[in-house]
Amino acid sequence: MIKSFLVYLVAFALLFVVSFFVHTAILNGGDYELRFDILPLYWFFSIISLILCGLFKVFSNIKKTAEQLGFIYLFTLVVKIAFFVIFLTILY
Repeated sequence: MIKSFLVYLVAFALLFVVSFFVHTAILNGGDYELRFDILPLYWFFSIISLILCGLFKVFSNIKKTAEQLGFIYLFTLVVKIAFFVIFLTILY
């Protein structure tokens, strides 16, 4: 299980770096001006997604919750949106 967590960590770190620099290059290449910094948003979504994937990996190994992962996923989407709104209001 530790190996799968490390694979998740490497994959999320790689996706974070690649997507952030591609997004930044596109914004710098054009005449785009954002009212906010995108780095905290990338940090938020990458950390929350990593935590959720880790939880799903743990829940998939528990027999009782393995059958309920779809419902847990729907609940975590709502929680992720709520945390994002709270994070956004605190940050900006």
